[in-house]
Amino acid sequence: MKHTKATKEKLSRARRGAANPFYGRKHTPETRAKLAANLARARGQRSIPRAAQSIRIPFGSGLAYLAGIIDGEGSIRFNRGRPFVAIYNTDERLMKWLVETVGGTYNAGDRRGRKVCYTWRINAAADVVILCRYLRPLLIVKADDARIAQIFLEDKYDGE
Repeated sequence: MKHTKATKEKLSRARRGAANPFYGRKHTPETRAKLAANLARARGQRSIPRAAQSIRIPFGSGLAYLAGIIDGEGSIRFNRGRPFVAIYNTDERLMKWLVETVGGTYNAGDRRGRKVCYTWRINAAADVVILCRYLRPLLIVKADDARIAQIFLEDKYDGE
């Protein structure tokens, strides 16, 4: 349903100031205490189970190579409030090596008229946190991103 300009102005006036029925009202101390207790109880009951680790961590030169690839061609970012690790490259052999060595998935992006760009991604929280834990000492450019993702996930899942 679309509002007319006059209706939009009327609604706008009603939302601010004395026309708003909740304007200037504050919760009583008793109500604030009840709300705080309910919120604390809800937070205490909430538990977020974390899935088991599904990737393999390479050691030695494989781990160093992975760190170099992530530093140069990858990213450690957040999408809709969740961290992920991704590598973008046009060489399918690299993507196959990543899937065989580490795990995860890759797909081809459709870049009409350009060379196909592949994207390898790790999304699961358990996988991202363990990968960041092992890669952080070896990363140079993306070390801060890995630290932020690791701290975020460890706080969210109580240090697991």
